[in-house]
Order: sequence, then C-alpha cells, then structure tokens
Amino acid sequence: MLRRKLWIGVALSLVGLIGGALVFRAWLFKSPDPVDIDSVIDEFENRTTLPNSTVDQGLLAEGVYLYDTIGFEAVKGRISTRNDYTEITPITVRWTKCGVDYRWDAMSTRWDQLSLCLEDRGLFEKQTTEQHEFFRVRETRTYKCDDRALLVPSAVVKGDSWEAICRDVDAQTNRTTTVEGIELLSVGGEEVEVVHIGIDQDLVGSAVGSARIDYWFRQADGLIVRYEKLISAERDTPIGSVTYSEEVEIMLTALQPVTAKPKA
Repeated sequence: MLRRKLWIGVALSLVGLIGGALVFRAWLFKSPDPVDIDSVIDEFENRTTLPNSTVDQGLLAEGVYLYDTIGFEAVKGRISTRNDYTEITPITVRWTKCGVDYRWDAMSTRWDQLSLCLEDRGLFEKQTTEQHEFFRVRETRTYKCDDRALLVPSAVVKGDSWEAICRDVDAQTNRTTTVEGIELLSVGGEEVEVVHIGIDQDLVGSAVGSARIDYWFRQADGLIVRYEKLISAERDTPIGSVTYSEEVEIMLTALQPVTAKPKA
C-alpha cells in the first residue's frame, strides 16, 4: 500500500512538472500580439508637434496610413519560431526638423522607423531603427547612415546608383541603391506616379547575410505607397547560431491617412 502511494506521488509530481514545462514553453513561444491600430492612432493624436519642419508646407500629410500586408519574420536554429504579421498594418508619418519619419508597426513589438532628411539633392536616410522580439527577448537596433545615403533623388534618372554604409554598434550594412524607374500604381482606384528605389545590402558584423529592399515613393511628396523586403542573415546567440529571415510586402490602401494633422 505504501509503495502504491509512493508511485502515485511520483506520478503526480511528474505530471505537474510536465504540465509546468508545457505552460512555460507556450509562454516562451507565444507570438507577439497583433498591432493595435486604434492605439497607434491615439498615440499619433496625442503627440507633440515639432515646429519648423522642412516639409510641413509641402503636400505630404502627417497621419496614420493603412497598408495591406503579407509577411513574416522567423528564426531557425536549435529552437525555431515564426511571427506572422497582421493583415493590415499602419505607417505613421511625422514631420521632423530635418524631414520626415515613417514608422511601420508590423506587430505589437515589431516595428521599423525610417528617418529621412530633406536636402537639395533629395531625401537622405539619416537612420533606421528596428525592433524585434523572439522568445520574450526584445531587441532594438539603430543603423546610422553616412552622408552618401541618398534614398530619393530630386532628379530621377533610371539606372543611377550609388553606395553607402549604415552602422549599428556591432553590425553594418554595405548598400547599393538603384533608381529602378518611374512607375504607376493603383491605390483605391486612383493611379499614382511613384519612384521605384531598390536597395541591395550586404550585412556584416554580428549578423552576416544579405537583404533586398524595394520602396515605391509617391513622386509628388515621398509618401511610401509600396514596400517589399527580403532578408536572410546568420547570427551567433546564447543558444547557438540561428538564421533570421524576413519577407514582407505592403501596399497602401488609401491615399488619405485615417487621421491627419489639419492643414492651415
């Protein structure tokens, strides 16, 4: 009888351990929540407006724009996981003292912010900040670009290309930017003239790999109409070497933001 009770106790302990392990695994591997668009709009409406923007007298309206989205990011190694992006994602457009910021929220903890400055030769990429989260670990990186990082030239010539470097603390992207041409895209039944810019990147440092990024900017004001990204990179981590990959395509759903700063 005593032996039977002992085995029952051991069995119950094992069940408890297994159950706890399964709960922990579910918690560890849980994907970030989808992006809350209402919260993004509230954050925009409650922000402090920067005065003296270089673009606030132009055509580009501040606000939250919505995009049809297909994409994911994933890590593959000893343990693997994948985060699928929300079907509709927002880009928040904010004026800055030197130009404009575009913040794309893919999930609650996954976002990119592209910071551009307007100069005589066009829009230059000052820096890009990106945030990712895997296995409940959140990481934010900022790649600051050198003064060659022209993104949208004032004079658009198909085939023009140039090189630049953007650096984080322990990582670097060596990039070649090419003007792919002027194209027409349809947004809400309306044709929009866009400048197609392609960027090929070699990643070195803490992450080694390659990336291809394509932007379609509205020629009239620089609004992002379409965006595609394909990246694959290897990186050493505390759990061994992992391969990070991301594939994303987004397309503007309407030419007007769902919320916008009124024009004077």
